[in-house]
Amino acid sequence: MVSVTGSRDRGPSPSAKCVLNGVGVLHKERALMTFRFLWGVGANEPGLVKNLYPPVQAGDPEWRSYYTVNLLNLPNHYHNGGIWPFVGGMWVRYIYKLGMKGLARRELLRLAELCSRGVSHKWEFNEWHHGQTARPMGKAFQAWSAASFIRACHDLHVDPASIS
Repeated sequence: MVSVTGSRDRGPSPSAKCVLNGVGVLHKERALMTFRFLWGVGANEPGLVKNLYPPVQAGDPEWRSYYTVNLLNLPNHYHNGGIWPFVGGMWVRYIYKLGMKGLARRELLRLAELCSRGVSHKWEFNEWHHGQTARPMGKAFQAWSAASFIRACHDLHVDPASIS
């Protein structure tokens, strides 16, 4: 689940603002401010933008003991600061919509590189990647990851087959 509403204390997460701008909810001025924040803090490193930034740490008011169950919500994992190619595609489209076409194309190449990584094969379109190492995690061959990549390619007028 991408944090679209965020907690009451944090407000909408920066990643959620990226999504909201992608559907035209944010004003351009607010969208640029959000982009500058995300870019400035490196929320798109080492892979692409994380689904929640900053990750919730043990001891934070938002931390819950069940976050350690199945190791899915540890910092930089899955819902808690993991990198989702699905969100990465929206990140690329967000940048493109802000008018930064060259940067959007560079981030599209980074998305392609992320999607092409796999545990066993190339182009596994994994569900998520570790938020610090960008190592592919979760289930492979996720349609939503592939669809977000293809949609970003479509919006940027790039043939997915031309990306190596």
